[in-house]
Amino acid sequence: MRLTNLIFPPKCVFCSNVLVNSSDINICRKCFDEIPFINMNDEEYFSIFSTSFCDEVVCPCRYEGIIKKALTDFKFRDRPSLYRALASIVLTKITEFIGEGDINIVSAVPLSRKRFRIRGYNQAELLASYISRELNVVNASNVVRRTKDTKKQASLDKEGRKSNVYNAFTVIDSKYVVNKNILIVDDIFTTGSTISECAKAFKNAGAAKVYAAVVASGRYF
Repeated sequence: MRLTNLIFPPKCVFCSNVLVNSSDINICRKCFDEIPFINMNDEEYFSIFSTSFCDEVVCPCRYEGIIKKALTDFKFRDRPSLYRALASIVLTKITEFIGEGDINIVSAVPLSRKRFRIRGYNQAELLASYISRELNVVNASNVVRRTKDTKKQASLDKEGRKSNVYNAFTVIDSKYVVNKNILIVDDIFTTGSTISECAKAFKNAGAAKVYAAVVASGRYF
């Protein structure tokens, strides 16, 4: 490992500068200090991120600055390798606000087949895979699927987003989720419509609790 680092020194995933002291998430101190963290202990946080069918929403960052650029690159500019750093940022807040022992299953918000063919990967699934490994729980992203191809949420207003994803998800086999605590993972939280509908599918299938974790949100910030 040391020899590999000498030949291919680790670089910051945000600015590409060589890291003097490598870290698990490969983010330099300068870039880490620029991450727009949200104060999740603020009372306003809980009112902003209150959504139907979710027992708790973990959102560590505002959708701006260095995080906005990283998520745009991750999602639209073919940089799937960013998943590890982004998931690590989320993971620290999951363990702080939910607790490792209270999650039985991790599941990504499913991507439509059309968008998967275009993008080549589901960014939420990459985040979910890393988080599930670190929490040592099952990644059951394959138990939930989209029942219809939806329009891009970014092009719609609040009511349009809600109707666009209404009943858009279903759990294929409820035996895997009955009485389990589920953590849904996605990249961005805007109105909460997508997360809420996905959580509804799990609750209808018998899940005990449904949590959600995202990297960032531009909601009210």
